[in-house]
Amino acid sequence: MLLPELRKLLGILLFGAALAAGTANAQINSDIRVIKVTDYMLAFYDGRPSTPPKTGGTENWADSGSMDLGVATYAIYRGDEALVWDTFPTMQQSKWVRDHLEQMGIKRITVVNSHYHLDHIGGNGTYANAPIIASKGTLESLLEKRAAIESGNLWGPPAILPLVLPNKVFEGKMEVMVGDVKVELHNVDIHTPDSLVAFLPADKILLAGDTMEDTLVYISTPASVPAQIDNLEALKQFGIARIYPNHGNIDVIENGGYDDTLIDATKIYLRNMTLRAKDADFLTMPLETAVEESLTKGWISVWKPYRHVHQSNLESLQEYYKDRPLPTLRD
Repeated sequence: MLLPELRKLLGILLFGAALAAGTANAQINSDIRVIKVTDYMLAFYDGRPSTPPKTGGTENWADSGSMDLGVATYAIYRGDEALVWDTFPTMQQSKWVRDHLEQMGIKRITVVNSHYHLDHIGGNGTYANAPIIASKGTLESLLEKRAAIESGNLWGPPAILPLVLPNKVFEGKMEVMVGDVKVELHNVDIHTPDSLVAFLPADKILLAGDTMEDTLVYISTPASVPAQIDNLEALKQFGIARIYPNHGNIDVIENGGYDDTLIDATKIYLRNMTLRAKDADFLTMPLETAVEESLTKGWISVWKPYRHVHQSNLESLQEYYKDRPLPTLRD
């Protein structure tokens, strides 16, 4: 067994080798941390706070709106096979993860893309020879936006070139076995219509993708927020014991993950935002006001970069509801 200092040094050397190999389509500072979640699952965490976003005109979507929020991906493994949940924003990060898994003796890898957003599929190229599972909607979105993604014109730079697409898609629900570990993939309209969550029924663990985040969720489709609230409530009926989001607090992830109050916190935020979308002072509503109840109960914490996400949510909801009546939401 390697001592912690040697393991850290080995990680740095491997990461440097990935950079030198030229596999990256974006160069970012990185310090990937490996967290043992269960005896069959690892979390790979990067960003927040050890990799702050770049400043001085060098920001890009990988730094700002992704790494500054903190990014976690996950690997479920048994024997010589693994399921990798999302592939990080960049190729050098996903190469680091694959190298780590192969050193563990993993020879067969299946990838799942939780949704089409670039910080979840940017490293797909590392797994071009592997099965890549996604919802049908994810593949359709990536095909539609492929030219813009590969040219760096969708979210701006960096470009993802070439974009490696999912090669195994489904609608509704799909089950995947990793050794004796059953993984249920569910397509749920939360955050984006194409989003997947992964439920591990044996231990009642949910890999949430971006359907829930700490501090708050990005509202990419304002029109479907009422349905998203209902879908969050449906998730709660799974009897979830632990939740692991892609953007969350590393201290919580290291200490057993979130409980199902993260679902409640997400519902409360979406509800508060929607019902106040026509208020005269809506655009100046502080983040703390929108999440006050959840903060008071200790369900989430405030992470500064989410102020920009919150402001974007305010603007998109106000724009959507300026000529529409507010919806009736279920309690």
